[in-house]
Amino acid sequence: MEITGKLNKLDSLTRGEVDSVLIKIGHDAGMDVLEAIRAYLRGDLIIRPKGLFLKNDNGHHVFKIFGENYLGKEEADRIDAGILQMNIEAYQILINDDYNKNHLLEEDEEYTIVLVPSDEITEGRTVEEYGLSFNYQKMRAEAVLRMQEIVTQKQMKKMGFSDIMGVHMPISTLRGDFYSLGLSRCNSVGDEHCLLGAYSRTYDSQWNNLAFAFFAPGD
Repeated sequence: MEITGKLNKLDSLTRGEVDSVLIKIGHDAGMDVLEAIRAYLRGDLIIRPKGLFLKNDNGHHVFKIFGENYLGKEEADRIDAGILQMNIEAYQILINDDYNKNHLLEEDEEYTIVLVPSDEITEGRTVEEYGLSFNYQKMRAEAVLRMQEIVTQKQMKKMGFSDIMGVHMPISTLRGDFYSLGLSRCNSVGDEHCLLGAYSRTYDSQWNNLAFAFFAPGD
């Protein structure tokens, strides 16, 4: 009796190609390569396709993120250990107890982010009021961390933004100042990832190329 085995689809790959894939998993996860591979095998690291940046019926850019439900100190440790970067104010927010479960997303839950250009908001209207006119909702702060993993500096430039500020409940730094988390297109970080920063809740209409990030309806 002839016994035939299943075709090994990896036979067509070179050792170098396999190594490149494994290294890229670690790079994209912002982790040590071996740590990332082991996390993936344990099910702690989930690989998803990068979100597509489309426009909704209002002409606003939208894309998907997924919740991780990490505490602020865990987020800070992950950034320190990986290739992402943050400024001191963002770091102070993440390690402060004020960054609590109220700011976290549901693990593996899908959320739709919508970006509203600041130049659409006329004087006399708050950012929140303008967002609500489209039925957009305040996000949770963790969403900005997940956005940093997806939105590259190249993509932000393509959309015409220099900064993206998350519209969420303000969070205190260790000094007692209240800020919102956001992303900045900063040359010092390189060509790939945006800088995680903290933004004053006092919106200045003179800011150029700024976008406000909300949850789309239903999220």
